[in-house]
Amino acid sequence: MEVGTSYNSFQEFKEDFDRYCKQNYVQYTITDSKSLKKVTGKKEKHFDEKFVYRCIKYQCKHSSRNKKKAKKSNHGLRVNQRTFDMGCPAELYASIDKATNTFKILRHVTEHNHELSSDVYKQYPEQRRSLGESLKKTTETMLKLGVKVKVLQEHLKTTENHFITVNDLHNMKRKMLFKNNESHTEERIFLNQLEEIIQDDPGASISVKCCENGALQVLLLATAEMKEHFNLHPEVLFVDSTYCANKLQLPLYTFLIEDGSGHGQPVGYCFVAYDTNLIIQTICEEFGKIFNLSRLKVVILDKDLSEIAIVRTQLPDVSVQLCKFRVLEALDREVRKLAFSEDVEAKLITTCRQLVYAKTEASYNEKLTVLTQIAPPEFLNYFYRYWGSSKEYWAAYLTNSVVNLGNTLNNRTESHNNKIKDILNRSSVAEAIKGLMLLHKSKVLGGKHENDVVSNHVAAKGLTTLDAELVVAELKAARENRQSINEQKCTCTIKTSTALPCRHVFAARITNGEEVFREDEVSTWHNSCPTKRKFTQSGTINADAEIDIETRYKRAKPGPKPNLKNEKFKEAQTKLKKIADFMSLQGMQEFKGKMDTLNELYVLWLSGQNAAVIPIEFIDDTLHSATDDLVIQQVECEVGDGVWKGL
Repeated sequence: MEVGTSYNSFQEFKEDFDRYCKQNYVQYTITDSKSLKKVTGKKEKHFDEKFVYRCIKYQCKHSSRNKKKAKKSNHGLRVNQRTFDMGCPAELYASIDKATNTFKILRHVTEHNHELSSDVYKQYPEQRRSLGESLKKTTETMLKLGVKVKVLQEHLKTTENHFITVNDLHNMKRKMLFKNNESHTEERIFLNQLEEIIQDDPGASISVKCCENGALQVLLLATAEMKEHFNLHPEVLFVDSTYCANKLQLPLYTFLIEDGSGHGQPVGYCFVAYDTNLIIQTICEEFGKIFNLSRLKVVILDKDLSEIAIVRTQLPDVSVQLCKFRVLEALDREVRKLAFSEDVEAKLITTCRQLVYAKTEASYNEKLTVLTQIAPPEFLNYFYRYWGSSKEYWAAYLTNSVVNLGNTLNNRTESHNNKIKDILNRSSVAEAIKGLMLLHKSKVLGGKHENDVVSNHVAAKGLTTLDAELVVAELKAARENRQSINEQKCTCTIKTSTALPCRHVFAARITNGEEVFREDEVSTWHNSCPTKRKFTQSGTINADAEIDIETRYKRAKPGPKPNLKNEKFKEAQTKLKKIADFMSLQGMQEFKGKMDTLNELYVLWLSGQNAAVIPIEFIDDTLHSATDDLVIQQVECEVGDGVWKGL
């Protein structure tokens, strides 16, 4: 763009100027201009509107801009704000030439004092945010769908070769929100979202509690489908809280139940201002107003004992149980905190695990005796203070004595909370509510597509798929081991925890020639209902019939070999850790010998060979194998199409 170049319109000049900047990797900004709107109408100054500006001045992004309007006290400097100021002299000045009636370049300094490159040019804010109409719509759609900004950033970089920062994407998301809710505050947007839920779902229930100054304390939300799910499966309620689900840092409580197919279904979400005892009491009160808790048997959560006491007060007829994983986690943490020796630490952790999962009171007392014998006083004081007097919350022989449908962990709720965090990444409360509704709808739609198929050989009338699988498994065990089972006294927890007949009951009935399965002994929560997954055929269970269940939703059984790389790594790491623990207890001479053996084995494997392991022993300081042959020998045998070699 040479000095003196004329253009017939400002649009023509702008197109040529943009092309010049892109080709030379320079970024200019307008630092001074006179719009025709300000000068038109004055005496003898009438210009064609196609020029837009009477005159305009561009300066390089890195220039020292003129700050005439800045206060003299600070000389126009903002000490806490970063700029691109590098004193670059490059600039361009253009104006309307009245003689030729064109837009003419009068001054153009092309000298720059900084690097000019494609990489630097792409990272200017003006270029990062310039996506183009098509790409901008695609990006906005992906943001609406809840795609993580870091994932979207990498996608734009790899597929579109466009660099954009995470902050740019966050700003775009906020701009979209305020564009759809123009002139609305966040409070108004929040209320609009709640009103939209009520309009779309008249059966939904929303409970809002505020403090004296009007600040939000509790927001409990349950749709009509959530309430229907709870009415169908009200026996066991899972409760867990999560954080970092919204930018206000409001804790989010999630309420889940287990449906007839064994899947977790959310029945309520609750935002709270603080995670305190008073708030938990309010949650219990509001939850009881929305749901009928008369058939609720068990609440499983992972809170501390002081908060459990509040739940017990609000729900006196309900058994409150702690997630056993969290109990063991707390015990293990205390063991490691007290810094015992490795041997004592391993014994304490093993004994605590056996204590938690003891199936009978006698077994519990036996393990408790062992714990008192091996545990130091510091740990015993901790155990009796926090856990010994509250064993009804976590001891297996007590928790399984009530109907918890075999649930001892809170993993369903924690898994659901992980999905929530994938969608809600520090968004506003209104966006969080909208995301939760989308997650709930997708889960409901996914459940409607399930279609369990069961063969005609076995069909349990009125049982859900999960219950029927359990009954069939118990019946099969009773038929295969009828005599040995019948002679034993029933000590299993199937009957108490699921209210279904166990293998011992089936064995006794088969032996006595009684009816194997009785429909009247199935509790109400096992009965068939429109939304429960049940067997497609009805009939009776034959004790001598072959069991053949075909279903797409069978519980996964561990395979003999790991398939994925990370699974192989975990399995090998577990085994090698045991080897390392054993070797650390050996004497130095034995340790070095075993390390040499492992090094030789590693070298063999790297060379593509295998090794045979042969037991050895020392007799009169002479090395012998179990067959009195020399241990270290070349081994060669045919394996498949190749030859296997080793030592």
